[in-house]
Amino acid sequence: MRIKTAVVLGSGGHTGEMVKLLSGMDLDLYRPIEFIVAETDNMSAQKIEQLRDQGKKFDYRINLIKRSRSVGQSYLTSIFTTILAIFYSIPLIYRIKPELLLVNGPGTCIPCCIITFVLSRILFLIPKCKIVYVESICRVKKFSLSGKILYSLKIADSLIVQWPELKEIYPQSVYLGQLV
Repeated sequence: MRIKTAVVLGSGGHTGEMVKLLSGMDLDLYRPIEFIVAETDNMSAQKIEQLRDQGKKFDYRINLIKRSRSVGQSYLTSIFTTILAIFYSIPLIYRIKPELLLVNGPGTCIPCCIITFVLSRILFLIPKCKIVYVESICRVKKFSLSGKILYSLKIADSLIVQWPELKEIYPQSVYLGQLV
């Protein structure tokens, strides 16, 4: 049995952590992998190829969507860009119909998580999809903005933290130790 998987990548550290996480997974089980990347992200595709160069052979496709928030962008203007990204996510998530959505915090993950939740659990237009959020290893004492949003909206099935201090602050999270 294979699990149709969608993975949201973010430029820089988020992609690096996700690639490390994927390198420890059985990619024969989690495929095909549909990567979702912000259209302005020029590095993530290279990181995916590095994973394949490490001997991990898997089928994948890269899907581009609008970036919901750029580094340094004000929270006020990011409301509008996030709404735009949500509209780009609707047909993408509907086409992919993931069984697992794996995210680790780039702003681009929020529209994908919201649309996946709505399409699979409210409108029942796609099969139920597990949403798994892995908080960044650098988050020791508090969640990132993405983590706070997903935790407060209770959209993710699992919010995984890599430090016990976060588990104490966010009791609904799951502490698994350092994964990356």
